[in-house]
Amino acid sequence: MEDIVEIPSLFHLSAYQCIKTPQISLNILLTQLNRKTHTQFISIPHSICDELLRVWAPSPYFEDNLLRLFSDSRYTELRDVNLSHSMMLTDNGIKYISKHKLRSINLTNCGELTHKTLEYLSQTGDTLISMNLESVRDIFNSRHHPSSRIVENFKNVRHLNLSDTVAHSRLEALCLNCNNLCSLNLSKVVGIKEPTFILQSKDTLVELILHDCGFALSPMGFDVLKQLTNLRYLDISRSQNFDATEEEELEFPLYNLLFELPNLKWLDISGTTLTENDFNLDDDDLQPYLSRDEDIIECRVKSLRSLRSKLEFLGALNAGIIVAENTDYRLPASYVAGRNEPRDILYSLKRYQQRTDFLTILLNQLFDLVHDPDYSDSGFFNEETNAILVGIMNRYPSDASVLTATTASLFHLTREIDSRPKLRRAIIDSLLSVLEFAAMETSLNLLLRNSLLTLTNFTIANEGEKRFRRLLLAVLPLVEYSDNHVPKIAVHICNATISSVGTEYKKLAGDIGIVDVMIKMINGRLAANQCDFVLEICWSVLWNVTDETPSNCSKFLHLRGIQLFTDAMERFKDRDELIRNMLGLFGNVSEVEQLRPQLMSSELITIFYNLLLSVIDDGIEVSYNSAGILCNVISDGESMWTIETPSRSDVMDRIIEAINSWSLTQQRNINYLSFAPIARLLTIWDAPCIVHWAIWAMLNLCTVDRGKYVPLVHSSNSVPLLEEINNQSRMNPGILSLARDLLMKVGDRNMEMFYRQEMASVDNKSN
Repeated sequence: MEDIVEIPSLFHLSAYQCIKTPQISLNILLTQLNRKTHTQFISIPHSICDELLRVWAPSPYFEDNLLRLFSDSRYTELRDVNLSHSMMLTDNGIKYISKHKLRSINLTNCGELTHKTLEYLSQTGDTLISMNLESVRDIFNSRHHPSSRIVENFKNVRHLNLSDTVAHSRLEALCLNCNNLCSLNLSKVVGIKEPTFILQSKDTLVELILHDCGFALSPMGFDVLKQLTNLRYLDISRSQNFDATEEEELEFPLYNLLFELPNLKWLDISGTTLTENDFNLDDDDLQPYLSRDEDIIECRVKSLRSLRSKLEFLGALNAGIIVAENTDYRLPASYVAGRNEPRDILYSLKRYQQRTDFLTILLNQLFDLVHDPDYSDSGFFNEETNAILVGIMNRYPSDASVLTATTASLFHLTREIDSRPKLRRAIIDSLLSVLEFAAMETSLNLLLRNSLLTLTNFTIANEGEKRFRRLLLAVLPLVEYSDNHVPKIAVHICNATISSVGTEYKKLAGDIGIVDVMIKMINGRLAANQCDFVLEICWSVLWNVTDETPSNCSKFLHLRGIQLFTDAMERFKDRDELIRNMLGLFGNVSEVEQLRPQLMSSELITIFYNLLLSVIDDGIEVSYNSAGILCNVISDGESMWTIETPSRSDVMDRIIEAINSWSLTQQRNINYLSFAPIARLLTIWDAPCIVHWAIWAMLNLCTVDRGKYVPLVHSSNSVPLLEEINNQSRMNPGILSLARDLLMKVGDRNMEMFYRQEMASVDNKSN
């Protein structure tokens, strides 16, 4: 799991920087080493050089000249070289490192290499024991060099991967030259007519991989395979799109082969029809091949009864073997690819990372399990499962079918499993990469939905500015997506993310364009006379992103926000959720002193005035927010009240009336991150309704959620202001009572004692 989600170490970060100026970096390193050791000929050890190349190879900066830095083995040492996926690497680059005593080299998918690379590698001496030439398709093409010269000095190679290369006499010559082969991979090598060259290693070969290799299931292939009696690992599987010739489709009796391989522990026959006629096998024909293991004989797949011992792994995907979880076929293997059990699926997912058709089948099996409560609640799936899926997404960043199947399961798993920070961030990063890919394609609605829904399981605001920025850049365009479902999830993510961040992040969101996108969506909905979930949440996003963020409030007004509000109020006056969100937004705008004059219009103030005594299904929010807006406008003083109707005094009287109609125990659908804007109003004594509303707001929130809001009273320095109000004998008794209750609620012990004494005195007088 750690390899899948590894965060770059300090060494890796340094290596990424070094590649920009590699010559300077190596010279500095050598100079420092030589200075410390007082010698001219110290070399950089292979632990550093190998790792530098591994980090550099996939970089767009990588080219042959970088390998030139390692051409002098006196100063640099290479041992295990990984240059896989170096698309710019040529034979010249290999020549530069050919003087090193290499132990292993991985050249997977280095498509520019030719036969000369083999010639240069043959000069490394007899130290090379592992060579990976997967997908180097021109590696054997040579018209000018005799095959014997090219394949010299590979006699000690024990692990050879030639998969997805081209059948050639030089391929066979290379295998023949490797006298000590333990592992050979010829997957996808089509056109091998005479596989007898494999028998050169029959005494040493323990692993043979022939996936999508035509001869593997031919009679000639069978004759070769049954002589490899030391094999422990045999893969003769076929992918769904494998195009076999008529000759290659002549399959052999599986039980006959298994009987000849006494040491076999891994067998992969996925995609073959080797067991298709299994139930028609004559028991008499099978009798000479039966295993001596009674458990194996009990297997209901007859061809497997000739196994000498139980397998560690059996690949049986699309192999004609029914392996349903409710049927006991007694398959003689610890793990079976194709059996719908969690342990088998997870094990197989790790094994089939490089085979997308098998991978997709397994991912669909995993999905069937993870959204089944009987399995998802069992605790079998854990962080390792999520790590496997992250690895798959990173391996196939542009394979829509694999990504769709992966994200479908990941949604359920991340909802049930809490991941540690490193894995959690890896999941988020991978999902963002999927979104960035899917948004550039067409007809990937399901993939977008899966990825967005999975992101809703995370609080990305806690994962740093880089991810916050990347999330908004990926999600904001999807708010305008043509699919009906994608915009709903996208705008929900925007809202959930913005509601949990501070002012700096909200400013950043405004700079990225979130206000503009929401306004555009609102304009579109109003033009279509459509009030739906998206419209309501767009206003909620604006409410959250303008909270204590004047720059975003200003953007909203600049983009004709007031006109949009009045239009929406006129068209959708019965949509309580919409009205609540819009008023919350204007509450934020009203807190910005320089913007309040723009709210001073008879039309706008009348709307807020009329909403003061409104009663809606979800409580007091509309009335409460209207009062808050008006209190902020009133706080600027009588001289700033420039409209005739409604009058300032009428508005203040109705605010008091509204407050007196609210219950202090009313549960709230609101989320304050700071009480600073409310605390400011505690100093406006010439308009009692303002102080009344501010104290009531704090007391109500501290009553319904004391743990969250009492600290905000203290952090906003409201306690001294409340104490000052409490000492004013001229203050309205109702306001004084609320102030005392709030001081008691926030833990002022002196006030609590005083208030209790006052209550006792009243009780005594009444008695």
